[in-house]
Amino acid sequence: MFPTISGLRKLFPESVIHLLCSRINEPLFQSIKEVEKTMVYRSGRQFWNALKETKYDLFYNPKDHPSITAFKISKNVRADVKVCIAHRRMEQHYNHGLTLNNTYRILEKNSMILRAYDLDFTIKSFFPNTELNSPKNENQISINLSSGSELRKWSLENWITLIALVLKKNKHFRINLFVNGKDLHLAKQIEKQFSSA
Repeated sequence: MFPTISGLRKLFPESVIHLLCSRINEPLFQSIKEVEKTMVYRSGRQFWNALKETKYDLFYNPKDHPSITAFKISKNVRADVKVCIAHRRMEQHYNHGLTLNNTYRILEKNSMILRAYDLDFTIKSFFPNTELNSPKNENQISINLSSGSELRKWSLENWITLIALVLKKNKHFRINLFVNGKDLHLAKQIEKQFSSA
């Protein structure tokens, strides 16, 4: 959502951005200076009251699939224009459905509203190019240690056990570890464990 929020701010510098999110993501979105207000969509009556108290110019739902919650939100939000990703079950609740044109990356799906306003953009990955689709690198395994919720994260011991099993099966495998800053210590400990492997 970061490119979408940033792009909307560039398009509409005077706009006020409110964001609907889950409780686990709220602290992350609260830290973004462009977001004036966050609302947790599973907080019951408090959420529904907060949703109705503001009249919006634009309501954008970046999800590419229908849900009961999204239907209820679109029905209750007060907005001049409601936009979603095109889907036959969602469009009846919105003014406009944006067509994906074979866009598969989640960042591009989330940012479809920017393309609708003719704001072109290029998404640059912060992961290094390891050419994972190339046959010459068929003995590579990449692991993103920072993906997923904190509630579902694996312990360091689990990662070490998994990597040990992989290397036991084929010692020629190259393991690529991707981490966010907060998980760098995990990668260093794993690297230390297997530095001689």
